[in-house]
Amino acid sequence: MSLAKCLFIGLSVSLVLVGAGSQFGTGSVDAAPLARTELSGPHLVPLRSSQWEPLEKRLNQAVEQLKPLAPPSSPLPQSPPAPLKSLQKRQDPQLDPCTILGGKVEPDITYSMVRDCYHNVPLNKTEANNALSTLYTLFRDYYIFLDYSRLDHQEKPYTNPGVDILSELDRMGLKLNDDGQGAGEGFKNDFDFQTKMDLLVNRLNDAHANYLALCYRKFLYTQPFELYAPVINNKQSLRILRDNSDQGLEDCEILSINGVLGLDAVQSWVDTHFGYSKDRGVRLNKALSGMIYNAQRQEWVLYPGQFTSRSALPEDEVLNYRIQCPPSEAHPQGRDETIEGEWNVFRLVTWQSFDDTESYLRNNCYSDTDPTVKGNLQKRDEQDHLWQTWRRLERRQSVDGALDGKTRDADAEYSLVAAAVEIPRDATLMSLLPPAPASPLAMPGQKRQDGLSAHEKRQDDSTQDGILTSVADLVYNSTSMAFYQLKNFPKVGVVVIPTHMISLSKEGVEFGIGFERLDILGVENIILDMTGNGGGYVNFAYDLIDSLFPPPKNSNPDQEADEMDPEAIGIYWASVYQSDLRTSSSIMALAQADFVNKTYTSYFNPESYFNPVTGYEFEDNFFLGGHRERRVHSPIGYTSRVWMYHNPMYLPLDRVRINKNPTFIVLTDGACGSACGMSMNRLKNRHGLKSYAVGGRHEEDLSLFSFAGASVYSLDEILNDFDKLGVDPPMRRMRYKGIYRVPVMEFFWEDNPVPIEYNPKLYKADFHLDYTPETAAS
Repeated sequence: MSLAKCLFIGLSVSLVLVGAGSQFGTGSVDAAPLARTELSGPHLVPLRSSQWEPLEKRLNQAVEQLKPLAPPSSPLPQSPPAPLKSLQKRQDPQLDPCTILGGKVEPDITYSMVRDCYHNVPLNKTEANNALSTLYTLFRDYYIFLDYSRLDHQEKPYTNPGVDILSELDRMGLKLNDDGQGAGEGFKNDFDFQTKMDLLVNRLNDAHANYLALCYRKFLYTQPFELYAPVINNKQSLRILRDNSDQGLEDCEILSINGVLGLDAVQSWVDTHFGYSKDRGVRLNKALSGMIYNAQRQEWVLYPGQFTSRSALPEDEVLNYRIQCPPSEAHPQGRDETIEGEWNVFRLVTWQSFDDTESYLRNNCYSDTDPTVKGNLQKRDEQDHLWQTWRRLERRQSVDGALDGKTRDADAEYSLVAAAVEIPRDATLMSLLPPAPASPLAMPGQKRQDGLSAHEKRQDDSTQDGILTSVADLVYNSTSMAFYQLKNFPKVGVVVIPTHMISLSKEGVEFGIGFERLDILGVENIILDMTGNGGGYVNFAYDLIDSLFPPPKNSNPDQEADEMDPEAIGIYWASVYQSDLRTSSSIMALAQADFVNKTYTSYFNPESYFNPVTGYEFEDNFFLGGHRERRVHSPIGYTSRVWMYHNPMYLPLDRVRINKNPTFIVLTDGACGSACGMSMNRLKNRHGLKSYAVGGRHEEDLSLFSFAGASVYSLDEILNDFDKLGVDPPMRRMRYKGIYRVPVMEFFWEDNPVPIEYNPKLYKADFHLDYTPETAAS
């Protein structure tokens, strides 16, 4: 068996269910889909033509009177605006599409019902202008890649056109405020505006940069097929991996979708709507179906791709597939036909009941009156904020003898020593989904066919109770990982690391146990499989590397870092990246206020960072001593190089015990993002591990990891810092609940002046492996 085939055994690609892009509809604000029906209890009854004419007249009169929502009386309303006449007109039960939608449950929810309700929300130009102004300031003052993002990045494996985000936002403003006399086209409704804002930020292809109004992410839309793109006889094609419609279409080739070549249609859609990676091959992997390892259930689970399962309203009500199938018993001559794929619609777990447009906005869209950041959607990213605060508090207590040191953020609900968590965009959206079905092969509301499909038969040949058994033995299953030994190659082990969001309190011990068991069994070669790993704890990113490749033990791990000399402290920074931040006027104002404040610690507190030259914390406000630098187009202010604080030893450095120095190789699908990418970059480019990337486009280079070069911070977190430090903010909160954030810190590779995020040479895998029908779902 070849090495390439060996790599596939027991390994798969994880594709997250929900698309991170969004789509906008093309219909206007009207009630056409409801035109010839009237309400009779929960059911719809067709109208006779004699009844239709007076209703049509009333409808036309109402449409003419529709006006945008008036601006709220307060700049930052603490409660939803009162319903205005235009909105009340829309809420006539005979006219308001949201009334119809609010009374439906699965399987009676249709695409057109959701579309018409969304389109029924009028554009409020005051709030839209606030959103534009706020987003403009967020990018202008905080976006660390403001200059680099303007540059075209076409060096393989990147396929990322440049975006001048500020100029594009200016153009959006002109379009928004066009009064019909200028060149702008305006926006049809609020949904149209919010969608185009999302699509604009998507163009950056940076999973850390998001504009996502959750108002229009309350439903899940699924197609009856799961798709993949295997290479057969040296040719790549789009095919049906699993047919949920019971038509026996597994492995049929999709020649076109809505008249566009199949593979091109999927690629074009994901390039526009899903800004996960700067590599189009990785984006294609995310659009298509794949496998994700569920450590708790100890099984590989098939999840559909972004193209066929979306949380954003699809652009088209149906997809027309032209398919070509080989001869079979049911079709001896094969099949060459066009079939129609309608969207199945399900409510997401964040859906709240409503009975008209106003209540839809109030219950599903408007921000809470308390703007405090809560829950996992906005947990601090890539910065061990609480650990830094606690250490400073302890030191000041010992010096001052009083509890007057800086305290931790009262909103934090996790341990004082918990590492920062990275929540990529698609993983955040994943949290909005209903629980996974009991059977990974049946979507909610869909029937499984009797017997096994072709896809299930392929899986059944190599699985038993969801655990790979025919080619590999499960040696150990920890809280977050799985350790395998290949049967035909007993000296080869596979360590599956599906996430960096591990249980820090438990995994340190179990991580070592798994490796010890592989060692006892004589494993000498280890495949580190991180397919689909979207990130997690940054401390784990560093500790994983230092555990596999321990730095010299030239210091006492129990000694306080600030008691060591610069050489001894090196053990703490073995895998930490050098970084810098922006020095805009608003950041400097925050940093200075935080520097003198004794009761709060923000992201921009100068004492939260270490000096790479001395190895100690900064004692001055280095934000005030920055410099202006023209890297691509415009001079922008940056700080000097800094180190993020790293609390080591979550994984003890002596826990990985392999008597014979093992040979490691790494495997991903390119979706290894953020904290995972930080680990992968070290493994490949510092420690020289051979790297393999699977999937993507045939005969094109493929990235090994994605968006590994930045730390992200949200709008609400920034505004919380302003509020708690008593500094006037330069922007306002968004009216809608959502995910609004940008990367604020960039990482560098050694002494290379180009940030990791925009250095494609670091990302390219050594070897690119294609999927086949046999390996795509095993």
